[in-house]
Amino acid sequence: MQLRELSSTLKGNLKGIFDQRVTFDPIDQRLCSHDIGVFPKLVRPLVGNTMPAAVVQPQSEDEF
Repeated sequence: MQLRELSSTLKGNLKGIFDQRVTFDPIDQRLCSHDIGVFPKLVRPLVGNTMPAAVVQPQSEDEF
């Protein structure tokens, strides 16, 4: 899966909003790129790239 890259301005904006809760780490991106289940081979091409450009950890269940 291809990693998505954000501009430094957008990364700075996200850091300003979410502070320590946002990460752009490729390992975290890969871990959050899919659910526990696996898409069937026929469905996978229809879904497209699910790799997030950033990952934000919620502070509470209300943020899910």
